[in-house]
Formats: sequence, C-alpha cells, structure tokens
Amino acid sequence: KILLDRFDPPLVPTDTKVAAAVTALEYDPGSGRFSAVLALSGARMAPLSLALAGTVQRMVAVPVAVAALPAGSVIGPGDLRIARRPAASLPGAVARRADQAVGMQTLRMVAPGAPFVLAALGPPVLVRKDALVLIRIDQPGIALTAQGRALQPGGAGDAIRVLNPTSHAVLRARVIAAGEVRVSPDAPPLVPAGGVVPGGEAVR
Repeated sequence: KILLDRFDPPLVPTDTKVAAAVTALEYDPGSGRFSAVLALSGARMAPLSLALAGTVQRMVAVPVAVAALPAGSVIGPGDLRIARRPAASLPGAVARRADQAVGMQTLRMVAPGAPFVLAALGPPVLVRKDALVLIRIDQPGIALTAQGRALQPGGAGDAIRVLNPTSHAVLRARVIAAGEVRVSPDAPPLVPAGGVVPGGEAVR
C-alpha cells in the first residue's frame, strides 16, 4: 500500500492519451519512505513533471473480528473475516489464519475489526471453578462415576483438583469434556478422605 504525503492531480485534456513515467525513484527500506518524479506527456498537452513523496506500507491478510466479542467468547467461523492490515500496526503476534482463532476462547474483549492477538486466546474452559462435574474412573472391566466439585477451572486436557463431596477427598483429575473429568484409578488423592491435609487444615 502506497500513502502519498500530498498529491494534487493535474488537469489533462480528456481527449488525449496521456503517457506516464516514473523517474528519479529513491526508496529507503528502513523507513519505507520514497520519493520520485512523475512525468506526464501527450500529443495535445505540455509535458508535466510532478514531485511525489510518501510511504510504502507492507500489508498482510489476517482474520479480524466481525463484531465485538466479549471476554469468554468462543470464536466461531462467522465471528471473523479476512482483512488486509498494515504489518507494522499489528499488536504483536496475531492469528494469521482463521483456524488459529476458530474454536479458541477470548481472554479479553476483542473490538470490531481488530485482529486476534494469540496471547489473548486460549482453549475453551470446559469446567469452571466450583461447578459440579462428573468424575469418571475407568479401569479394566469396570467404569465408575461420581459427582464432584471443581476446585479449579480447566480446558480440555488440563489437570485440575476436584473435591469428592461425600468423602471430602481431593483428587487430581483431567478434563475430558464439558463438565466431565477423569481420574486415574492408580493416582493417590491429593488430600485423603476426610478432607484434612497433613497439617490439620480442612479442605474448603
């Protein structure tokens, strides 16, 4: 994308084929600044020379938000579109492809037309803190389920602490789906039944 500092279009005859040529082109890659002379000529006009100066911006195509997305939104295909933005204006590492954003959850609000900053995206939270969860314990020949309370939030694959409200034991569980966790049958509880840690403190 080329941004001219100032350009007043010259008046040329409408019934004349005008030839244009750019000469004396100078460009600074570091700043993106350029200068040149635009020469115009035609059969029914006096030759014109116009000094040009401006900036060249490198543009990139990135996904941007179609509308405002509040924090905690899970991004769907209809929530974004591809738009060209100046590379220098991008706020750090952003999603360059739609599949880097779709299915992710926003950690803060995304304004309309804004790109998706990777550091502000995360996997969807499938289990929220203090929410009731289904605890699954699978072992050869038997599958057990129980209800528990999540002591931490977590997304798919995250290891979180879960309280068994009956025994008051605290278990380490892995999030496998929305509202569901799995506990390894061989894993000892983080806090044993009774909910009292070795120092005598009760789990709340």
